[in-house]
Amino acid sequence: LKQHMSEKVGAISLCIGACCCMILVFVATIMISANYATLLDSAEAYNLSQPVGADDYDMCGGALGENAYTGTKWTQVYRYNFILYLVLACLSGSALLCIPCAPAMICPTICFACSGIPTLVAFILTGIRLNNSQGDLCAANDTFYNRVEETSFASDAAMMKKLWIASMAIQ
Repeated sequence: LKQHMSEKVGAISLCIGACCCMILVFVATIMISANYATLLDSAEAYNLSQPVGADDYDMCGGALGENAYTGTKWTQVYRYNFILYLVLACLSGSALLCIPCAPAMICPTICFACSGIPTLVAFILTGIRLNNSQGDLCAANDTFYNRVEETSFASDAAMMKKLWIASMAIQ
């Protein structure tokens, strides 16, 4: 009887520990996704507020000049990271639901294993777009593009850099 009780206590402790770990992963991924969603919403609102033919968000409000061919492509980074971390949040949520039934954990585990390459792509893509010459130039532009929320390209670059570092730290 003592051995049976000891096994149950061990199993319960294991489930509680697994739940705590998955809750931390869920919270981290949902917060990163939410912050990228905020950056994406700001960029899209900026683009909608500009007249047709005017410089869009990726041209850094005209700070890149007319010679810039592609712009920073920060909106692409925001969109990619938002979707990636939303998918990872859904995976961690499904893993949380599967904890009581250990065999069901195979699905989220395989999906997490398959998310390594897209996550690596996110790290590289974000780093290149943030730290290339156009990204550096845009990050230096501290002109407010939204005076109500006091957001500038420099503040967006600072936020993206923080998210980039945080996402690499949790992986």
